[in-house]
Amino acid sequence: MGPISMAKSTQPPKAGLRNFAFICAICVAMAFLINTLFGERPLATIALDGKSFVDQIAWGTTIALAVGVPFVAGIQFIPSLAPLRDQFVELAIRVDFSGLNPLWMALFAGLGEEVLFRGAIQQIIGLWWSSLVFVLLHSGTYQFRALTWRKAVIAVLIFGISLLLGYIFVNLGLLAAVAAHTIFDVVALFALQRLLRQYANRV
Repeated sequence: MGPISMAKSTQPPKAGLRNFAFICAICVAMAFLINTLFGERPLATIALDGKSFVDQIAWGTTIALAVGVPFVAGIQFIPSLAPLRDQFVELAIRVDFSGLNPLWMALFAGLGEEVLFRGAIQQIIGLWWSSLVFVLLHSGTYQFRALTWRKAVIAVLIFGISLLLGYIFVNLGLLAAVAAHTIFDVVALFALQRLLRQYANRV
């Protein structure tokens, strides 16, 4: 199992749904502020652009499943990726994954982050720079300040996912990016919930 410790006595309080809801609200508020100060079009107009509602949901969901399921399966079952799997679990220990929390966390993250990064920031500084900002603003979540090769790989993966979400936004619409982000996180977070239970049972 490596250096991961599941001992509850040494763990700080876990981040729960309130944390994710608060971050979502902050992201949406920041998106409106940034758009008001620097945007060329109202955020509401940006949100209504793109393909039809049904098409955006369908395409966003399909793309997320096509990317997310193989990605999660690879992390879980390919032996050479075990160090990355351990790294994800080590980071996930700080989060309350009980019950249906992964579903609500995915919804909060998908909505808040896509409205901010795609709806506001990408409109101003472009796809590549907004994806770099996306990675930098996740440095606390993934503890990139203490950078190891495993965290460097995760940073590159997050950058790539952000680029994909940005392309989805440009070609399909904001709702498609929200749907893709949410579904990808649903797949990843429920997989992490399962891994956490497996690791806990080994202690």
